[in-house]
Amino acid sequence: MHRVIVCGASDVATAIARALREARLDVIAAADARAVANAVDAAQARGERIDALVTVPPARGPAATIVATPEARFDEVVERHLTAVFLACKAVVPHLIANGGGAIVNVAESAAYGRAQMLAESASHGGIIAFGAGLAYDHFHDHVRVNTIVAGDTAGPDEIAPVAAFLLSSGADVMSGSILDVGNVAYQGGR
Repeated sequence: MHRVIVCGASDVATAIARALREARLDVIAAADARAVANAVDAAQARGERIDALVTVPPARGPAATIVATPEARFDEVVERHLTAVFLACKAVVPHLIANGGGAIVNVAESAAYGRAQMLAESASHGGIIAFGAGLAYDHFHDHVRVNTIVAGDTAGPDEIAPVAAFLLSSGADVMSGSILDVGNVAYQGGR
């Protein structure tokens, strides 16, 4: 694995890109799904390959229950989080298949398990987990590994980044469809 697109503009995306560069991977930073598609097109035009994709969600929006969440706000959150992951993966997967395989790591927030006053984020991040599992099933025989990191509130960028680097390494070649909790104390037996 040599060339990785990191899609996202958060501190977590920056830390992951740094960790991957330290692991001597060629990192292409892409702020959004459109930039991912452009990076894939540019690589193909140069005869280069993309070996992996990491998607990182944007920052959370304001807290709200269903009563205080307008439909437009719900749609906007789902689009920025879940639809963005779909579009980034859709741009990369055919390229990975054509090159004999690769890896995808999607980062979801712990809101995926359901959080008070985070209805839209809970739905979209829960969707990221399910999406990753479905994508892993669909492309297992294409040698495209797909894993999901669920980033908890106690995990900072420097705790999440090495997990992403591991999932892209040869040490994780047998892992696909995995969901790794990082810093989700309440779901790991804590309080």
